[in-house]
Amino acid sequence: MNSILKFELKRAFINRFFVISVLLGSIISVLQTVEASFPYAFDMNFEYDIYPMSVFNSYIGLSMTSVWTYVFFMVFPLVASLPYSSSYLSDVKSGYVKTIFIKTKKVYYFSAKLLAVFLSGGTAVLLPLNINLLLTALCVPAVIPDISVGIFPVFGDGFAAALYYTHPFIYILIYDLIIFVTSGVLACTALAFSHFIKYKYVVMLSPFLLFMAISFGSSMISEKNPLNISEWILPFQQYQNLNLFIVIMELLMIFCISSFIYFFKGLHDDTI
Repeated sequence: MNSILKFELKRAFINRFFVISVLLGSIISVLQTVEASFPYAFDMNFEYDIYPMSVFNSYIGLSMTSVWTYVFFMVFPLVASLPYSSSYLSDVKSGYVKTIFIKTKKVYYFSAKLLAVFLSGGTAVLLPLNINLLLTALCVPAVIPDISVGIFPVFGDGFAAALYYTHPFIYILIYDLIIFVTSGVLACTALAFSHFIKYKYVVMLSPFLLFMAISFGSSMISEKNPLNISEWILPFQQYQNLNLFIVIMELLMIFCISSFIYFFKGLHDDTI
């Protein structure tokens, strides 16, 4: 198991699609910094109306005014799926799985593949976010948010609001974990779609299409639906406060259903 896991992780992180994915996310990340933070770094005469600008309302996850924030959190499922989500389909088409199954058990291969897709998807999304945080911190001071001035995004009744206004870096770390897990789970759904879709690039798109379907469907059912990923994934919680229990249950359901299909179909497919 260890050898196949190491090999799958190497394939997941050392390939051109992982580089393309991180570059795509990083370009959006840098553009957001240029729009939201660079003006304060290079204009020494800038006058603050109420309160100094801060990392904690300029960082891409906490900036409500930057269009690039919304672009990033719209395309993040695609960034997560690009690195390795279509690899199972590629392995089947090339006949590589037949060689692997001679050397190791099917369940070991499927488990290693699932973990590699999850970790590479989460990492591909998290790296651009942290690049943005670093660039923002180079341009804007890390002034602790003050709820009384009204220029910071998280409301007092929001998820982990007390942490945001006292230990904002810990707040960002918690959201990083949520975003990492969400990205990994969505990337893994492509493995289940690989059993039904025979086109590599459509498989890559499938997590993004699922994300859009869940977001659109939940918004049609009710406004501020707690299942709407496109809303609760935003760290500034503009549209609704994150309900951690519902988020965990939703992600568990998506992961369990997609993983069951992936394992069941794969382990019982006599053609591979």
